[in-house]
Amino acid sequence: LTELRVIRTAPDTGVVSIHYAQFPEAWPPVWKAQWDDTMTVAIATDPVEALSWMNSAQWAATQELASEVTSLKFSVSPEAPLAEMVQIEVTVGSGPGAVELRSSASMRAHKIADLYMDGGVYYLAAPE
Repeated sequence: LTELRVIRTAPDTGVVSIHYAQFPEAWPPVWKAQWDDTMTVAIATDPVEALSWMNSAQWAATQELASEVTSLKFSVSPEAPLAEMVQIEVTVGSGPGAVELRSSASMRAHKIADLYMDGGVYYLAAPE
């Protein structure tokens, strides 16, 4: 869960924020490891599930990344949950002073080898 990031744009203000899990400092490492292992493919690949989890997590943290963003688009290849690359397109401001930025980054996909699909649904491990 500590690797999950939800990025949101507020269309009315243009503020882009990032939401993530931040466990309490006082927690012992075993608790943190146990909660980290509760990640599911649905949470990791479905924006609605990810956002629902972030809205319900008692240890969710939020950080503002940018303001005056008029457009923010993400795309991945190949399609999730097998994505290895994410492309980002951002427009800040409007009119002649608008700035368009494009970037991409590779994604850690160390769980890809563990994925299997059954009935169109991805799972992290085959049932025993």
